[in-house]
Amino acid sequence: MVYKEKDAQLEDNRSTAYTFLGVGIAGLIFVILFALDIIKLPMADYMRVIMIVVMSVLFVIFLGIGITHFRKINQMSADADMESRRTSEIMEWFSSNYTAEEIDHVSGADSEPSMEQRYFIRSDKIAALLHAKFAGLPEDYEEHILEKIYAAYYSDNNE
Repeated sequence: MVYKEKDAQLEDNRSTAYTFLGVGIAGLIFVILFALDIIKLPMADYMRVIMIVVMSVLFVIFLGIGITHFRKINQMSADADMESRRTSEIMEWFSSNYTAEEIDHVSGADSEPSMEQRYFIRSDKIAALLHAKFAGLPEDYEEHILEKIYAAYYSDNNE
């Protein structure tokens, strides 16, 4: 499972809210104009009634979805702020307590590990350190933090 940051989830939710609300309002305006015979479409009267009812229900549902997503924005914003603070706290703790050299130190290694082996050795050590200090983090979030730490310590320039 790939972790998606709360900030990205918040933006997705905000986008969904605006989209559904906009389509719902535009659709209801169209239905009203159609029902008032301002917009004329050639069709039988019974089809006209069916279209007005079905489209009205559809666009009211769209409005409901948009409003529901707008209601979630405040809570999601608070969650995103909390996650951002937590991530900063973990990153600061890790960078103040460990260096890349300490992570790379492997006792008893007979030969130089390959790049792939180094990645897994480093990742395992970072994961163990994170888990020891911050036990109980959700697994996908812990992996996300691990990747952020790895990228900060071992970017292409630092390799």
